[in-house]
Amino acid sequence: MILKNKKIKGVYFLHQSRSIHEIKPYDYIKIGYSKNYIKNRKTRLESMNPNELTVIGNIPILHISLEGVIQNHFNKYNIKNEWFYYTEELKKFIKKINTLKENIDNLKLFLESYLNIDFNNLKKIHNIKDRITYDELKTNLSFNLKRLRKNLGISQEKLAISCKVDRRGYQRMENKEEIPDIRVSTLYQFMKFYNVNFEELISFPKRL
Repeated sequence: MILKNKKIKGVYFLHQSRSIHEIKPYDYIKIGYSKNYIKNRKTRLESMNPNELTVIGNIPILHISLEGVIQNHFNKYNIKNEWFYYTEELKKFIKKINTLKENIDNLKLFLESYLNIDFNNLKKIHNIKDRITYDELKTNLSFNLKRLRKNLGISQEKLAISCKVDRRGYQRMENKEEIPDIRVSTLYQFMKFYNVNFEELISFPKRL
């Protein structure tokens, strides 16, 4: 197996080519994130995959949550975990990124438009621990998710499907159970689905 372009930080797109014995419509691609050089994961990636792997694109570190946002956006092509079918839509997306990544401002504008995100909002969500305790977040998020969902008159299952989150995980949020990991991309999905801002999602109405 060959792993090229090892000195990459940020979001990366790792292409797995098909073996000559495989019959499937698409190659596979891994959408991942690395705070350090991807070469530090080389041994682990090699041990899990017998086929050739090549980094075919990357996004410099703009925000740690960008990986999850991109994965959610292309969720319909997801195979398992961070692996996706390498479709024409993904090919065009990665090609566009590779042409823009030398100009960070243009890259940000493209990503905000394509993914329907706001980097300022992502930063606010990511820094949530600096302004609210875990118990407050758990209580407020439970209250607001239940209130917003009931206002729309939809089931937990439909909400989970629409926001591309695990149904059981969503139930735990609404029921104020222990939440081991609240991903920024998940909170952002809720904001987009309900068309609310960050404060409306994490604060009680009386505090707005």
